[in-house]
Amino acid sequence: MIFPKLLSLSSSDLAPGHLPPDPKHCIVQVLAKIGPSCVSAGDDFSFAVATPSALAESKTFGWGRGTLVVDSFSWLQVEDAIDRLLAHASRPSWQEVAQALNHELLWEFDGYCPS
Repeated sequence: MIFPKLLSLSSSDLAPGHLPPDPKHCIVQVLAKIGPSCVSAGDDFSFAVATPSALAESKTFGWGRGTLVVDSFSWLQVEDAIDRLLAHASRPSWQEVAQALNHELLWEFDGYCPS
């Protein structure tokens, strides 16, 4: 059984450890590196962390895949949400783990077909 672990979290929108100007009204793009617990490498999974007010203001429409909705942005809350997702994503192979995570997050290899 493959147990996924969070290796790192980063954002192109924020410096490491920093918060947006208004944590209660923001949309932050996040990149999570996740891999099997037995190795130090992983794949990239991207998603947006958004507050309801920022989503309403953006006037974008969507089904919600790749979006974590929070009342207020905090790195601890993002990490906790990822950890809860990973706790239910163990599968027999890494491919199956990544596909399970891809239901909520945006996997870097989604749709990839080797030649």
